[in-house]
Amino acid sequence: MVFLFSFYKKGLNLGDQISFATDSTITATVAGEREFDYDHQTWKLSPLTYKIYGEQGQLNTSGAYLGASHLQYAGKRLKYLPDTA
Repeated sequence: MVFLFSFYKKGLNLGDQISFATDSTITATVAGEREFDYDHQTWKLSPLTYKIYGEQGQLNTSGAYLGASHLQYAGKRLKYLPDTA
């Protein structure tokens, strides 16, 4: 069974701000259940994580990322936020 990340299930709402866990100056705004706005574009978690690590020259060898492990809300990584719905 595949479980898709949902901002809404984690208690986040449209307009809430998330940040990159290792650089909180990189921020984005929740724009839907599974997407957010960053740098005037709409993104999903993993593709943006890949882009950020690529820009920093820090891509892992596989190029695969679980975005919820690398982004945070209120100082807590998204993957560790409890489901509220």
